[in-house]
Amino acid sequence: MSASRHTSLPLWLLHLLILIACVVFAWAAYITFENKEALLTCLFITLALLFNPLVKVYLSKEIWAVIDACSAIFLLIVSPKLR
Repeated sequence: MSASRHTSLPLWLLHLLILIACVVFAWAAYITFENKEALLTCLFITLALLFNPLVKVYLSKEIWAVIDACSAIFLLIVSPKLR
C-alpha cells in the first residue's frame, strides 16, 4: 500500500490503520474457518494479505479507494456472521 494513498493522514496513523485492518481480516478468516464457511474464509484471507503491513501492495489511489470502500461494505454486511 502506498503511503501517499491518504495524504491527509499522518504516516503513523496510516500504518496503524493498515495493521488493524489486517488483524481484523485475519481474525474474521479464523472465525469463518471455524464455522466452515470456505468462501468467506478465502475472501478474508485475501483481504488480510492485501492489507498486511509487512509486504506492501502498490496500486493506484483510485484502485485503493475502491478496495477500501468495498472492504468496509463487505465487513459490515458479513459482521453478523462473525459474532
